[in-house]
Amino acid sequence: MSLRARLLSALALTALCLPVSAAAAAAAAAPGWPAAPGSPAGALDRLPGRVIVKYASGTPVAAVRSAAAERGARVVRQVRTFGLKTKARLEVVSSATLTTGELLRSYAHDPQVMYAEPDYRVWACGSVLPDDPLFSGLWGLQTIGAPYAWSTSTGSGDVVVADIDTGAFYTHPDLAANMWHNPGEIPGNGLDDDHNGFVDDVYGIDAAYGDSDPLDFNGHGTHTAGTMAAVGDNGVGVAGVCWTARIMALQFLDESGGGWTSDAVTCINYMIAEKLEYGMNVVAANNSWGGADYSQTLHDAIEAAGKAGIVFVCAASNDASDNDTTPMYPASYDCSNIISVAATDASDSLAWFSNWGVSSVDIAAPGVGILSTVTPGWNTSGYAVANGTSMATPHVTGAIALMAAAYPNETMAQRIGKLLRAADPLPALAGKVVSGGRLDVYKALDRTPPTTTVSGVPEGWATSDVRVVLSAADDASGVAATYYSVDGGPATAYATPIVVSAQGVTDISAYSVDEPGNAEAPTVTEVRIDKTPPSTSALRNVTTSVNRKAIFAFRIRALTPTARARLSIYAHGRLKKQLDLGSVATNADRLVTWKRCSLPPGAYTWKVEATDEAGLRATRTGLKKLIVR
Repeated sequence: MSLRARLLSALALTALCLPVSAAAAAAAAAPGWPAAPGSPAGALDRLPGRVIVKYASGTPVAAVRSAAAERGARVVRQVRTFGLKTKARLEVVSSATLTTGELLRSYAHDPQVMYAEPDYRVWACGSVLPDDPLFSGLWGLQTIGAPYAWSTSTGSGDVVVADIDTGAFYTHPDLAANMWHNPGEIPGNGLDDDHNGFVDDVYGIDAAYGDSDPLDFNGHGTHTAGTMAAVGDNGVGVAGVCWTARIMALQFLDESGGGWTSDAVTCINYMIAEKLEYGMNVVAANNSWGGADYSQTLHDAIEAAGKAGIVFVCAASNDASDNDTTPMYPASYDCSNIISVAATDASDSLAWFSNWGVSSVDIAAPGVGILSTVTPGWNTSGYAVANGTSMATPHVTGAIALMAAAYPNETMAQRIGKLLRAADPLPALAGKVVSGGRLDVYKALDRTPPTTTVSGVPEGWATSDVRVVLSAADDASGVAATYYSVDGGPATAYATPIVVSAQGVTDISAYSVDEPGNAEAPTVTEVRIDKTPPSTSALRNVTTSVNRKAIFAFRIRALTPTARARLSIYAHGRLKKQLDLGSVATNADRLVTWKRCSLPPGAYTWKVEATDEAGLRATRTGLKKLIVR
């Protein structure tokens, strides 16, 4: 039985042109921004804490360090002025637990602070912000950290994303350069050149009307395509999450926004065949549509796409209901390649219309007031604002495209896992979506693990308990957790300093994991504790003659592997001779030869005195006789 699919954004898509002035206003409404030019909205609350703080003249160093410590941070360096006539202090303060935004706010009312600003990370050869004139209106891209992600990748022409929707207006000036072109098809010759069953399928297919021309006259598919992969930095209109990718237009929804399940499956099968049989690098499919009825045929087609390594990104729907109790398909199918997407607004709250599901909806993304491309003719500009989980979904699909461009050898499962682990946790999404957070493409692209610093461990041997302190820092995503193990035991989450009291050598293995799941190789630190002074034993009596050699046998017992030793010879309690033995191995019988005995004939006693590597001196020494003839 055919299923008539319901277009998710039927209530949401608003045919409204957003002029540049309105676009700027929309950007200004996005929360989380300090008054710093060029900073993407909310990005400072996702960056690891690192700020430059300017203190008033005369502020003591101790006060600067104390202020940082009160915030759970530390001063990592002073900005040197090299002869400039200023007495003000510029200090770089870093925190492993606070974001840059949180650090800035914590310093805002400190009377000794003249100002605090982000210690921005910059890159060679220019900006990562595009020159598209409507970019300021793309609050969603700024909220998900796209401008920072673009320093890692802006996409690749080798990556293909399928847009299963109402088609795409493939001649749109912000889409044309990124449209997929079937390399096996000669346009307009009326032939099925690549023998795939479709004639002149240059941009994809139109299953809704049974032809090979997916030109969009509804506008919905063109809108989702623009959010995914509108051409970035081309001086025209908007930019997509992924500036460069190939958009395969697969139409199964007609001009009214409705379509048959069977036609959706036709589009999915076309996409799979283009990947498996024709070598197209299709990494993801965007699916901003759905219905309430279960279809085994559709389920099986999605699973087949998963076996082909294609991420299937689905809108959660716009009913303001719980998908765990009232499933919406395809978002609610139990397929491992599905990412189900809810919508958030500019306040990082769940959009009023968005469905949710703590077990069935994976992540959220911006879906309110989303500016993107539309079919020309709706308005004069070819751009419009729309609301809906339909609008949230292509943000995630574009993120997958960026991940595939930056790390082409990763598997589908790795991309899904990293994207979900990198979600920004939000209170409004706790208990609403699986990840508990909203998309953060900047963190999803992070592949650099954190670094863990071990402090509190003396270089040599300690003579009392040691408090081992672990701290971690990450370049992009933030540290999720730090773990340690003692002498190869089970890994334990680090929370408070590790107190080591056992004598001898204890191995502390430590590593950290960032939010996307990047883990560093464990580093092993030796903690050496010696609380027990050494003891020495003279092993046998010695007999020699004047100017003849004497061989002394002794043992030094100690926790440390070596000790500095000297041999002392006494007569009637008075020291007569000392021999410096230097560094001697402990816990084994040792021999030392005095080549020429210079003592006069008589009876003597001898012993060995020792100081171990921890600086502890022997308190127990054994005496033996020395007879000189």
